[in-house]
Amino acid sequence: MDIKPVTIILTCLFCDSDLEKAEGKGLQSGDLLKCPSCKQENDYDSLISVAKEKGMEQLKQQVTLEAKKAFGNLFK
Repeated sequence: MDIKPVTIILTCLFCDSDLEKAEGKGLQSGDLLKCPSCKQENDYDSLISVAKEKGMEQLKQQVTLEAKKAFGNLFK
């Protein structure tokens, strides 16, 4: 199978704008990221949880597509 890397951009939980961390600042559990668009503070742990869900969904789609390519002809 040819599974490609998945890139997930953290987006604001309130307005869906892209978020970026401050240069030189590491992020950890409990940190808050302020959205440059709506100015709401986003909980880092919640952002990571949503990003993991998005990543898993993208990987499931890739695996399903690859499995259909690889095994699709076996069941016809």
